[in-house]
Amino acid sequence: MPYLILLLLLSVSTVSFSSTLEIGSALPSVEVNSKGQVAIVGEKLVYQPWISNKELGQRLAYVQHLAGRVGVKELNKNLSDAIVAQQVPPDLLDSIIIINSDDSAFGTAWLVSSEIKSNKETYPSSTFINDGKGVTADTWDLPLKTVTSLIVNANGEVLFRKDGATTIEDIAAVMHILEKHLPEFIAKTDTVANAGD
Repeated sequence: MPYLILLLLLSVSTVSFSSTLEIGSALPSVEVNSKGQVAIVGEKLVYQPWISNKELGQRLAYVQHLAGRVGVKELNKNLSDAIVAQQVPPDLLDSIIIINSDDSAFGTAWLVSSEIKSNKETYPSSTFINDGKGVTADTWDLPLKTVTSLIVNANGEVLFRKDGATTIEDIAAVMHILEKHLPEFIAKTDTVANAGD
């Protein structure tokens, strides 16, 4: 009987905990001090602490949380490409990419850092965070070994969430959110359709 009670308690706690990032909920504050926000100085990566409350909640934001594993970023590439193709000015839409390097294959830390550096050079206006201890996944209750895509409004509330691969329906939903929350934004429908291929 005590074993059955324990199982019931665990199942209840799991259900309540898994609902922390429902649509309309506010993102819990997280501080990444192990590695952190990325900057490139000369040819080197440098890090500074990243506090989500200081970065999120200023304007609409597209947030990606990725495991530091090969191939994971391909899961939502169609959504990312569709958003990039809209050419929304960075002062209207933040792009924040959090890489959970604690969720990576053994011995691949150098590869993760190299990938982050390359992406930061390609997308300098985006904010990249190397989360060395996976505190973001723990705090936000995000799944491992995959990607979570979020749209967060200027109040820090979740407007969209998708764990894993994104679909053409997800892209359409995000475009609708952009149209609703960004002034004078009209989605480029041809680009959206192509992103779903």
